[in-house]
Amino acid sequence: MEILETHLYMKVFEELHRDMIEGKFTQAAELEILEEEIKVLELINLPEVQFYAPTNYISIQGTLPKDREKMIQKLRYIISVAGESLLNSVKERASL
Repeated sequence: MEILETHLYMKVFEELHRDMIEGKFTQAAELEILEEEIKVLELINLPEVQFYAPTNYISIQGTLPKDREKMIQKLRYIISVAGESLLNSVKERASL
């Protein structure tokens, strides 16, 4: 699937970029991203869905619902062993 950069897409990106510069938008910390991935995995209820979610520190992939618990456990393990400084960090993203 390809995402086309439409006028609306560019307008939203420009507004978000401006909000970032003005301090109105703060990027999620690594812990927030990992917790969000867990929530997404818990809530997806579709048969035979390929799931792939790379973060800065871990890549989660599998087939839902078959691999759901394995992927959630992998994310929870990373949260349990990662240091506080890593979990609270906000990394520079290549895209939004």
